[in-house]
Amino acid sequence: MSRPSSLSKPRAVLGAMSWHLPEDDWTSPWSFEGEWTPPPPQSAEERRREAELQQAGLPDTADESAGVAERMPPIASHGTVLTFEPEEAPEPPPPPAAKVVKQEVREIRVAKEADDVRFRPPGLRPPSPVAAPTPAPQPVKEVLPPPAEPRTETRSRLTERETAPVADPQRKRELRNRVHRQSWGTLISLSLGTLGFTLLAWIYLHDSPRESDEDLRTQTAVDQTPVIQAPLKLRAFLDSVIPVENVSLRSQPAWAWDTPSLATFIRVNGTAFDNLRDLLEDYDWHPHHAAWYREDASTHPAWPHAACLLQAQAAYLARRGDEEPAFVAAIDQAEMARRLQDVWAWPGYMRRALEMQTAAAQTLAELLKATRLDGATLGRFQKEFTQCQPDDGLLRQACAAYYLHEKKLLLGTASGELLDTMPGGRLHQRPGRLFFKMNETLGLFASAFRELRDEISRPPYTRLSVAASPSSRIRLTKPRFYHPNSNGETYFSNHIEPHLTLPQDHSLAQARHGLVRCLFALRRYLAERQTLPGTLTDLTPTYLLSLPIDPFSGESLQYEAASGRLYSVGVNLIAEGGRVTSLPMEDDREPTVDLGIAIAVPVKK
Repeated sequence: MSRPSSLSKPRAVLGAMSWHLPEDDWTSPWSFEGEWTPPPPQSAEERRREAELQQAGLPDTADESAGVAERMPPIASHGTVLTFEPEEAPEPPPPPAAKVVKQEVREIRVAKEADDVRFRPPGLRPPSPVAAPTPAPQPVKEVLPPPAEPRTETRSRLTERETAPVADPQRKRELRNRVHRQSWGTLISLSLGTLGFTLLAWIYLHDSPRESDEDLRTQTAVDQTPVIQAPLKLRAFLDSVIPVENVSLRSQPAWAWDTPSLATFIRVNGTAFDNLRDLLEDYDWHPHHAAWYREDASTHPAWPHAACLLQAQAAYLARRGDEEPAFVAAIDQAEMARRLQDVWAWPGYMRRALEMQTAAAQTLAELLKATRLDGATLGRFQKEFTQCQPDDGLLRQACAAYYLHEKKLLLGTASGELLDTMPGGRLHQRPGRLFFKMNETLGLFASAFRELRDEISRPPYTRLSVAASPSSRIRLTKPRFYHPNSNGETYFSNHIEPHLTLPQDHSLAQARHGLVRCLFALRRYLAERQTLPGTLTDLTPTYLLSLPIDPFSGESLQYEAASGRLYSVGVNLIAEGGRVTSLPMEDDREPTVDLGIAIAVPVKK
């Protein structure tokens, strides 16, 4: 930027040289004779103007820099005068290229309008201006400065713009309020986002504290017997069972087979019968011993063939006329089912026990339908079969034991149980996974087994609807992928599914057991009195100490002497006259046994 002309210093000229001089009465001590150029003579006009100014006492204001130069006294030495000239003003910067282009366009437009007016005919009016679209300005090619200069210039302009004070107080207040609002809004948004993320992480990662499960403890003492043989004998029996070769016979009851097939099946399984006899002779299986936890024999694939083997033995002996050995084979099957009910180390043993109990009841019902044994012999077998009755108390404690089994699988040694009772010797805790909460999943098992335990104590006829049953409510617990414990719910659903039908299967086992007990009493009554009783109450107390209660109705079983049927109302709680099937008591809606004899009804004339 150039300095104002009013502050410009005088300049001395000597030939081709010039320099600034101070504004005081300084005189050079040197003389420059013969070297100073004399000033040019003043014209008459200059002398006249100088005289007028001197008379008025005013300086010459034509040029400020010239006035400053005139106020400087001339330097004279030996007749030579040193004159001063004002500093030349700096040349203005050239206008921008865009302004030059606009100025040239404006001059061309004015010249064109002047030519139109000059050459227009006398009677022709000038055309009215038409609003034409403004042409887009042509891009002007400018020479880009070096890269450092525009950066410095832009930064300086931004700095000037940011630091330029706002003259309007209202505008300044609005800007300040806007900045404050933006700051508070950003802070609130960040706070809410952080709070939401923290809450979401807490929901998905936090596990609820472990609930108390003292009510799910088994009431059994620790078996400290050094060594037991029952698990090994059971394994030996299952390994020695050979399935029937004819696959089509597996879907038929054993008493429907032909005699050669029965004989062949019995003969090839001679080793299995010896191992079974050795197993049942061991009176005390020590069902709560730690040896049962080492291996889960309930998953052995030979269990269905083992049940079929015992039925085939009874059918073959009965066909040969050996009724007492046939009844012994069926009672052995019921005894094995009772012993399996006491083994709680693995949940599968209860399932196998219910299957063996059903097979034994069906076998005895088929044998009693055509038996010719006397009442005393039937009474002895009836007493042995009564001791194999499914017990509610055992199943209730089994539910608690199955909960402890799931707890051990989840927590390992952290469950607080004995190390030698860990399933399969597994001592490690289940590894953690995303969307799997250990304590919450364990709480699902605790709630489910409590509901199953309470349902076992409640008779089936007290359930007003299927939807109101606890097992139905447990089935509604389905895993959801977005749930924080979705993997835990999936694990729970897969493990609790086999237990959901335990109460109903247990009730069906009790109903079948009651039907076979009544059938024993009816056949004894028939053997001794050569007739059937009119009602079941005629059987007490000689043949039955108390009438079996139908678990599905809460009343005595349905007895029809005319048709020779004895049945339970079944799971649908409706008495429909019984449903006779090829396999006794196969229909769960109305388990029915055939007495094998009916009372003749007189024909009406």
